[in-house]
Amino acid sequence: MCEPASMVVTKKQVFWSKISDSHEDIIEEFGLKEQDVRGDYTFVRVEIVPPNGDYSLPPKKWKYKLDQDKKPKWYDTKAVEKRVRIALTSWRKQKLILPNQTKAVKDGEYIFACYGTVENVSGNGTVKNVYGNGTVENVYGNGTVENVYGNGTVKNVSDNGTVKNVSDNGTVEIVSGNGTVKNVYGNGTVEIVSGNGTVKNVSDNGTVKNVYGNGTVKIVYGNGTVKNVSDNGTVEIVYGNGTVKNVYGNGTVKNVYGNGTVKIVSGNGTVKNVSDNGTVEIVSGNGTVKKCKDESTVITYVKLDKGILQSANAVLIDRSGKKPKCYIGKY
Repeated sequence: MCEPASMVVTKKQVFWSKISDSHEDIIEEFGLKEQDVRGDYTFVRVEIVPPNGDYSLPPKKWKYKLDQDKKPKWYDTKAVEKRVRIALTSWRKQKLILPNQTKAVKDGEYIFACYGTVENVSGNGTVKNVYGNGTVENVYGNGTVENVYGNGTVKNVSDNGTVKNVSDNGTVEIVSGNGTVKNVYGNGTVEIVSGNGTVKNVSDNGTVKNVYGNGTVKIVYGNGTVKNVSDNGTVEIVYGNGTVKNVYGNGTVKNVYGNGTVKIVSGNGTVKNVSDNGTVEIVSGNGTVKKCKDESTVITYVKLDKGILQSANAVLIDRSGKKPKCYIGKY
């Protein structure tokens, strides 16, 4: 498996790609031929990698290695390594944002690792990894942030921006428009998803708060909490001691386990399978609650429409208030 920084070295040049760290991608991008007409090898695949995957370390600590068995006749380890270390200076400038550095990523640009601050990711730009206390402030216009580790933070994901894989204590704060957040692990937190935003797979102690518009939250594990999913939002699976509160519009909540609590599902919302000590308090509209176990409480009602009393024999009993009310159809 290729590891950054990956390079392909010929007798006269060192090649690396601005958008990939795959040796085969580099070979294809620059049209390199592995053997000449005599069958001699023309290049070597090499890698120069920091210890423990810490790309913020100074270049002198990075380790050089040959990544293939067969070597050209001209290959000399010390000479090639020296050339590769010179090329590494340009590679790091292009692909890394180091602590205390700030940069905007746009127009198809690719950042492998961010330890500092990315102001904006736009125009199909990509930030692959956010480490330590690195921060990405705005992701929009099909921009992508792939992996947020440590205490990394992503703020303001809008338009069709995408954030994938938030782990450890990483945080995604606001997702608007059609922004998407996928896979929040560890103690990660996603706070606000608006517009048509989507949040999928929040595990361990992750928290999702305030999903608006047509937002969707699926699969919250551990002690995760989901609060305030409005409009046509859907929350499907909450495990452990998870809590889901306030799903509006035509929202649907399915499968809340452990000591989970679901309160106030309105519109045509549906709640299914709340177990252990879970509580479902109010489901309105044409809502349905099935299998609420143990000491749980369920209050389910539909919006009363006196217009249905079209027959003298029709009777409607409203038990949603403190005292039951009885409505009788007209003659």
